[in-house]
Amino acid sequence: MQSFRFQKTVIAADDPRLAAALASAYADKQRPICICTPAGIAMYVAHVGERHIVKRMPNSGSHHHPDCESYEPPAELSGLGEVAGAAIQEDIESGLTTLKLDFSLSKAGRRASPVATGAETESVRTDGSKLTLRGALHYLWEQAGLNRWTPAMAGKRSWFVVRKHLLQAADNKATKGDALGSVLFVPEQFAVERASSWCSWARSSTSSHRATGTSSS
Repeated sequence: MQSFRFQKTVIAADDPRLAAALASAYADKQRPICICTPAGIAMYVAHVGERHIVKRMPNSGSHHHPDCESYEPPAELSGLGEVAGAAIQEDIESGLTTLKLDFSLSKAGRRASPVATGAETESVRTDGSKLTLRGALHYLWEQAGLNRWTPAMAGKRSWFVVRKHLLQAADNKATKGDALGSVLFVPEQFAVERASSWCSWARSSTSSHRATGTSSS
């Protein structure tokens, strides 16, 4: 379990006192110290929505102990090094991360379907200045902590949990002048009791588009 030192007080990540300690550290602009190594590693506190969260400093993930929740492989090994600082810009003062995307967030007109070539796509590759659609998904997946597994998660990684953590990961992210959460669509977990109402909405929406001469595709 990850623990943090606030001046002379050490508080574990599951300690009920952590929320108050983070709020106080945020107000006083203090940096909690992750004690996963003997020397300790400085973190910072971000205010996301109505809660405070502790985050690792940029480019410090590889300094944490491999068993620490804040650990990440060196950027040059994970591929993050190609986009960090350009496509992904993190402001530790505000806690806001700005993502530059190489795809449009608005609906475009109909386009011809690409011709299948049989070659494997390289949609994760970029010139480092922007994130592709797949690259953005991989980044959010990692930020949500879904790229690692712990025994405590056995049998608990339902779509409800995955969706919850993805939306939380998007809380302090922005792109193209908007909060990422406002343009990110993560489908809810399927529920039979909502299926009929959803189908009714889809039919009425399609009928409306046809009546106004617009396309829903």
